[in-house]
Amino acid sequence: MCDAIQQRVFSANEKSFHEDCFVCTVDGVPIGEEKPFHVRGDDIYCVLHYREKFIHTCKTCTKDIEGKYINVLDFFYHEECFVCEGCNTSLLDGDFQMAGRRFQMSSSVHQEVYAP
Repeated sequence: MCDAIQQRVFSANEKSFHEDCFVCTVDGVPIGEEKPFHVRGDDIYCVLHYREKFIHTCKTCTKDIEGKYINVLDFFYHEECFVCEGCNTSLLDGDFQMAGRRFQMSSSVHQEVYAP
């Protein structure tokens, strides 16, 4: 934070900033007037960099994840979206494997569940 502020002032997180000092923590680009921003701890982020750093997107439905989520191999899912690609059964309590770039129930589980 700067010492004497004698020009236009921006306030965030109970601190005051010169216009040129009110910048995104990630790339130092000025946020400017009337642009949305996010504060996390002592850091200020433009919307783009905040989303990249802190908001996960569900791999299945591509919507933002708020609250509980599943993280498997750096893929993020809503709990209700973490399902078998083949049969749409939840994988939360089951045995699963990779099928290409998606997850599915393991073959043995599929045989037990869907055996005639």
